[in-house]
Amino acid sequence: MNRYSYLGRFLEGLIFILIILVIFETYSEDLAVFLNLNADIRKLLLLAGFCFDVIFSLEFIARLIMSGRRGRMGHYIAREGGIIDFLASLPLLVFSSGPLLFMTYLSEGTGFTLPVVGSVGLIAVGNLRFLKIVKTIRIIRVLRVIRAMKLFGKVKPRYVMTPRYVATPIIIVISIAVIALMGFSYLENEKVIQPKAEEVTRILSAYIAMEDRADFNLLFADAGSLLMIESDGNTIYRNIDEDVFEEGYLNDDFYTFKVGEYVLYLDNKDVKRIHALINMMVFNIIIAVIIVMITLYRRYFNRHIASPVNVMFRGFKTTEYSTPVRIQENRKDFEMYQLAEQYNTKWLPIKRRIMEIKREKE
Repeated sequence: MNRYSYLGRFLEGLIFILIILVIFETYSEDLAVFLNLNADIRKLLLLAGFCFDVIFSLEFIARLIMSGRRGRMGHYIAREGGIIDFLASLPLLVFSSGPLLFMTYLSEGTGFTLPVVGSVGLIAVGNLRFLKIVKTIRIIRVLRVIRAMKLFGKVKPRYVMTPRYVATPIIIVISIAVIALMGFSYLENEKVIQPKAEEVTRILSAYIAMEDRADFNLLFADAGSLLMIESDGNTIYRNIDEDVFEEGYLNDDFYTFKVGEYVLYLDNKDVKRIHALINMMVFNIIIAVIIVMITLYRRYFNRHIASPVNVMFRGFKTTEYSTPVRIQENRKDFEMYQLAEQYNTKWLPIKRRIMEIKREKE
């Protein structure tokens, strides 16, 4: 579809609006977790995130098909932001919002299930860790801000090279931030979750070994992360009101594991709040980097690279154009300005002389 047609411009504008909305939605998800908002609100945000991922996945597939028909699929992927479109769509749908939506709305399971091996409770956290990692890559959707900036004239099209050279350091910074965030998610889960589960497991294992068993309420009085214990489908210990649990907890707000005949429910909200806070901090840093890059750095790049090149290009291309490049005294040692000095002192005088000779002959 021609992007300059009325329909093409409308769809481009719609995509830009959706980009802005999905940025707010992504941030709001973590903010809702950090503020411990009602489960219904967080469910709606998860549903909205899933819908956005579906829309952007369809957009990526459509662009891929259209570029393939023109024989420019490789160009779209490598030079027109196709890799960004891909990272901000299908992986998020398949590995993040899709599984989370299934767990929240469709799954009949009870949170993350973590098998326990042995009496000391060595926990296989791979399942939880994997889902936590893929959830953190949602923040990579901020890459679409680069395209959204065109809507507001932040990346001026008169300098073709500027958007690409401004986008490159932004992508590098964002990639480093996302990789660091994923690394934190991978390493931090085990440090927080495993000790809690091992502590509760040891208490319960000791309880099972007792001949004269103590009261559950006294036994787990200091185990604040323990929400409840079930045995044969019956709740035999509860540290949280049933209504509060139903209204305030999603499936990934707690995780379960089994010790003997007992199923233990441990709170995961503290871990989620830590991740949400880190996500928001990284998100704010990324937004700040983008704002700085598209304002201060873009202006610097235009002034010292794109503008001098543009002046010299017009001087070579256009007969009547003979404007010299403005050279800043404190930056005369820049290679660009050294080239501009040669243009001003050697090429322009020759060009003016050639024009004078032509006018004399006429």
